[in-house]
Amino acid sequence: MRTSLSVVIGMYNEKENVEPVTSEIAGALEAAAIPYEIICISNGSTDGTEVALAEASRRNPRIRPIILKEKGYGNAVITGINAARNDLVILVVGDGQTDPKDMLKAYEVMEKTNVDIVKPRRTRKDDDIIRTALVKIYNLLVKVMFALPGWDVDGQPKVVKRDFFNKLNLESKDFFIDTEMMIKTKYLGGSVAETQVNWRPRKLGIPFIANALIATSWQYLKNILWWRIHYRRLIIQKLGARSKNTYKE
Repeated sequence: MRTSLSVVIGMYNEKENVEPVTSEIAGALEAAAIPYEIICISNGSTDGTEVALAEASRRNPRIRPIILKEKGYGNAVITGINAARNDLVILVVGDGQTDPKDMLKAYEVMEKTNVDIVKPRRTRKDDDIIRTALVKIYNLLVKVMFALPGWDVDGQPKVVKRDFFNKLNLESKDFFIDTEMMIKTKYLGGSVAETQVNWRPRKLGIPFIANALIATSWQYLKNILWWRIHYRRLIIQKLGARSKNTYKE
């Protein structure tokens, strides 16, 4: 029996992507004989995403929609993790940029290594110069500020043991939640494996981050500084004793 998997997908105004994303993921998991559920969280959507999720759930009862009034990707992730019923949780974006083949690849790495987290390092062929530069600067800042190993801290798909999630006490309500996850994993001595994945271009819908790139970048920078300045209160006092970190390439 293969390890059961909960797919957690945050969806903000992704009406056009609900059907193709959920159908593609479900098909890949069924072909691989992996027991699964797909938890789709609409966080403050205004475009009819909720209606599309209800229809998807009627077609496939293993698709579980959760509707939140509050915006925030981190809020959606925390809600989805708390609702997950299976042993492993995988975080996936709702815009179709995550290839299900890479989901399966990350899942197999988890099965083979039995680490706490499998994170990606994405190949991003379609980003423009500005976005590529911002991604590199952000990752460099995070590595310097928090001494994180690896690269692409906010990449997806991420596969995490559900019981390890409970130790992280995640609290970020925005896109910083991926970085918070890796900071806390390092502090707690969680074991991490990294795998190369291909980041696909978006085909449907409107990219939220691309339309607010400067504002989003500024929010990322503020988060980095906030977590560095308040590291003792946010990390040490909340998580307690630390242990030796294990990171596998």
